[in-house]
Amino acid sequence: MMYHGTLTEIYGLELAIEGFGMVHNEMPGAELWILGDGPEKGLLESLTQERGLASKVRLVGHVLPTEVPTWLDKCDIGVLPMRRDIFLEFAFPNKLSEYIIMGKAVLIPRLKAIRHYFSEEALAYFEPNNPADLAKQMVCLYRDGGLRARLAARAKEEYAPIRWDVMRQRYLRLIEDMVGPGHRTAGREASQYTYVLITPARNEAKFIELTIKSVVGQTIRPAKWVIVSDGSTDGTDDIVSKYAAEHRWIELVRMPERRERHFAGKVHAFNSGYARMTDMKYDVIGSLDGDISLEDEDYFSFLLSKFAEDPTLGLVGTPYKGRSTYDYRFVSIDYVSGACQLFRRECFEEIGGYVPVKEGGVDDIAVITARMKGWKTRTFTDKMCLHHREHGSAEHSALMARFRDGALDYALGGHPVWELFRTVYQMTKRPVVVGGLTLLAGYVWAMVRRVHRPVSRELVEFHRREQMRRLWKFLTGNRSPRNHALQHPLDGADAGGG
Repeated sequence: MMYHGTLTEIYGLELAIEGFGMVHNEMPGAELWILGDGPEKGLLESLTQERGLASKVRLVGHVLPTEVPTWLDKCDIGVLPMRRDIFLEFAFPNKLSEYIIMGKAVLIPRLKAIRHYFSEEALAYFEPNNPADLAKQMVCLYRDGGLRARLAARAKEEYAPIRWDVMRQRYLRLIEDMVGPGHRTAGREASQYTYVLITPARNEAKFIELTIKSVVGQTIRPAKWVIVSDGSTDGTDDIVSKYAAEHRWIELVRMPERRERHFAGKVHAFNSGYARMTDMKYDVIGSLDGDISLEDEDYFSFLLSKFAEDPTLGLVGTPYKGRSTYDYRFVSIDYVSGACQLFRRECFEEIGGYVPVKEGGVDDIAVITARMKGWKTRTFTDKMCLHHREHGSAEHSALMARFRDGALDYALGGHPVWELFRTVYQMTKRPVVVGGLTLLAGYVWAMVRRVHRPVSRELVEFHRREQMRRLWKFLTGNRSPRNHALQHPLDGADAGGG
């Protein structure tokens, strides 16, 4: 457990030591680290000695600001034991933001300003000026690692709307409103954003030229576009080479042919392209399939403008036209299809890029992880891209796809109650009844076999909370498109089929 900052009376460090002393015997191995200096240091040292806590409470002293992140990384719980007074009742400590960003559960008094922004599910609250209540919460967090993870994840969600980059935009708009349109503050337009693209392509000779022509024709072109030929043998390389010779910002990267065809292979190809971007400066990075073309020449300009308008947007895209598509009366617009995904660079780096999962769900994991990290994800239905590849329409292949979808739902942590409702919904779609039952069979099969889940427990819990919130809103009559995601078309546009 750790506190860092000035050692002064209003920050209540003696309360933390008192509380820790009450329960340290119930927490074997636990330590309380106090980083910083100030007028209370001598008093805290004396209190530590009096309570026999010299081996458990570490008064580290002054620490350079550059060293604080290392300490934060090593601790498990942040402790902010401020006293209640007329000032701190309405204060927002910067240290709270630091703990949340570092993914730590936080012990904090139930003060008005903090309660305004964070729920009981986000922070471990205790009654102000009450060391016994603080001690009780210390024991709870010590014993329950799952609780610590849930609090940290929820705090990140609730912190997202008040992050500095978001508040900065609010302040700038407020100033603009006060001084009038003739004195606008400097902001970035879509044309000032730079973006890069990566296209993994495996035997896409039939469609890749359509993709290239539509990107070349954009009003805002990418700073760099790496097309990775994933062992193609059908002439894809020749087509890309021709355009790369004409446009310096297009680069072909060749990978050796591989026997297996699975979703992880596409991620490996994407990462080969990503490695070519290491030393580049850019704002946005996109994944574009090799069988996609763009309907409008301002497609990317439009999406970049969305990033410019909302600094909380981490991932954007559009629907696509194809043999099968998403019905946005039912699919949540928070889901972004893998056919074309654009990430704010900070978001992509924070989620760790795409996860190579052979069975699929690569795009789903990226979208869910981005939201779990506090970013907004959004599909904008104003534009469309075109998906050219045809998929099998035989009933057998459709049923196999439903079965695989059900198994994937389990692997990604889908809630059983959600899956039951989704099954009922899918029973109304072709193939009627049997399609929904096959989906459920895939889920149950994976559950019985305890199929490996390629995602963290934290993501599973976040995903299930989202599903239950949406299902509740659906059942209680709030049927806006954002709240529906019972449909999952058999589109094959996951970031993996390569």
